[in-house]
Amino acid sequence: MQCKQVYFSYSDQSENVLNDLSLAVEVGKIVAVVGANGAGKSTAVKVLTGQLKPKAGQLYSRLRATDVAIMPQDIEKFELSIRQFLSLPYYGTHVPSDAELWGVLEKVDLADYVNVLSHGLDTQLGEQWDGTDLSGGQWQRLALARTLLSDAKLLVLDEPTSSVDAESESKLFRMLKAETPKRSVLLVSHRAWTLRYADTIYLLENGALAQSGDFEELKNQAGPFRDLFESQDWNQEERDEL
Repeated sequence: MQCKQVYFSYSDQSENVLNDLSLAVEVGKIVAVVGANGAGKSTAVKVLTGQLKPKAGQLYSRLRATDVAIMPQDIEKFELSIRQFLSLPYYGTHVPSDAELWGVLEKVDLADYVNVLSHGLDTQLGEQWDGTDLSGGQWQRLALARTLLSDAKLLVLDEPTSSVDAESESKLFRMLKAETPKRSVLLVSHRAWTLRYADTIYLLENGALAQSGDFEELKNQAGPFRDLFESQDWNQEERDEL
């Protein structure tokens, strides 16, 4: 999947949001799109995944809509049972088995938590229904588990770990890295250290490509990537041991 020399605006009268943008998502790789607010990250992702049609330029993709699974930054906290929450997108096709549900919960490090709940997978979520209330990080991991249940060849993850603790975040990114031999991940993140897991990072400024490379390359050269993340901890050596 790639786009070449793409331009995009939301109306004929508005300024371009994307300008001469070329990006590629290789099969089996983690690709990150980063940039300051308003840089065009979300628009670039939507163009790449076919949600928006570019005004000019070329989009090359062999993916169908069913080949893409998207986890947005703002998660809808549907107060259903855990089973229903995980299975909701799949009722029209293949309803996941208990084994599949426990499998993805294990991947996102929620299986032990759900296992000790009184009704397990059938535990009601949400206090208004006298159910179990989850933390922000638990909701986020549950939404990631639902995304992983799909057979999608491309996972689009917008800040998938912004509400989880450091230890859980490390485990989740190692898990995503293990997923990539069989599918690709398109990641949007504002945390510098998580970008170490990306095979390629594209940094956008004003809708155009300003820098690209892997984490080590970009953090060791002067430029907008270092400027954007200079206030964050680059090393996080303690997390390597988690």
